[in-house]
Amino acid sequence: MINKIPSSWKYNDSLEMLFLFYQCADELLSEVTPDSYALPLHNSITLLYEIKETYSMLEKYGISEKYYKEYIPPIIEEFLSQTEDDYLLKQKLDMRLSSVRTGFQIAENQPKQLSAWLEIVNQICTTRQYLSAYKDEIIRLVTSTKDKNKLLYCVSTYFITLRWIG
Repeated sequence: MINKIPSSWKYNDSLEMLFLFYQCADELLSEVTPDSYALPLHNSITLLYEIKETYSMLEKYGISEKYYKEYIPPIIEEFLSQTEDDYLLKQKLDMRLSSVRTGFQIAENQPKQLSAWLEIVNQICTTRQYLSAYKDEIIRLVTSTKDKNKLLYCVSTYFITLRWIG
């Protein structure tokens, strides 16, 4: 992680969060970062696409009946777990959060329900909307707060989404 303030910066307290963003971005995107600090593979939105892609593959090869319960429920569980911390997705889902969680829990055992719940979440919050919400939140956190934990979480979530969309 970068520990020295760049010589081109005239550091003061107002740049503390910007410097943390700079450090975090460098650490998460570095090729030499140890795995324990590297950018995670998924966030809430990318897990939805992982569910969709996995289910599509099972359907494509006609093996969804045999393997659905082996492959899909663990991804759904990870998605539900991720949404616990994903405060911006929770805001987007708003009053539908509880029904979305219930719907995915039902879909763990009823494959016919899965596509509908994937589509519902996608209609409420597209990947672009999700990415935009995190970009705006990072800007707000850097310019108006000192909440380092939220900034670290948001930067990681933002970069995961950027990496996923290419």
